[in-house]
Amino acid sequence: MIDVLRRPVWAIGTVICVVLVLLFVRLGLWQLERHDERQARNARVEERLDRDPVPVEQASTEYERVVVEGTWDDDGTVFIRNRSFRGSPGFHVVTPVVLPGGDAVLVNRGWAPDAEAPPATGRAEVEGIVRESQVRGSIGPRDPEDGVLRELARVDVGRIARQYDQPLLPFYVERQEAGVEEAPFPVEPPALGDGPHLGYAGQWFVFAAIGAVGWVILLRRQRDQPATSDVASIP
Repeated sequence: MIDVLRRPVWAIGTVICVVLVLLFVRLGLWQLERHDERQARNARVEERLDRDPVPVEQASTEYERVVVEGTWDDDGTVFIRNRSFRGSPGFHVVTPVVLPGGDAVLVNRGWAPDAEAPPATGRAEVEGIVRESQVRGSIGPRDPEDGVLRELARVDVGRIARQYDQPLLPFYVERQEAGVEEAPFPVEPPALGDGPHLGYAGQWFVFAAIGAVGWVILLRRQRDQPATSDVASIP
């Protein structure tokens, strides 16, 4: 097989094959790292969800269970578009709760099929989980920077604060409540599955094995053939 590798075409092909195999192995290892990160994240989330709820004013981290006590301010309600619930499109209904100290916190009351929901008024006592303010990624719809918006693309606390009179806490709360029979239906708890990373890792390792074994087979077949020039002669 050494004689085959002395031919320029097969030498270059072998280098390319080795590079691709190493790339596939690296991608497989990267997916394993993502799998480990996902499991570690899930463990952290589960640990936080298992804690007893604390007053929202004492919240310190995402997915912490909290109790919100204050007064609903239905005039500040906004609707987050393009949200689904059990396969149906709709909106998330987000209403501020004014806390005894004067600050307010946004509460995602849940999903509704349209930008309408029963008003939330009077005394509020909500149990839920802390969520970080949502931000736009590299792509996605943009909300206007100015003006009072009734519908938004995401729960962007900073953007909502610009149209709300009370100071807002820098996060929002997703209401968690069982047995609700009419909209808005509480947002379902975060999914804690391992995701597809382990399967993707296996696929990359299979690609690496196929590439390595397949190229060796090609080299052996070329070795066993009668020696010929790599460049066809022109009659």
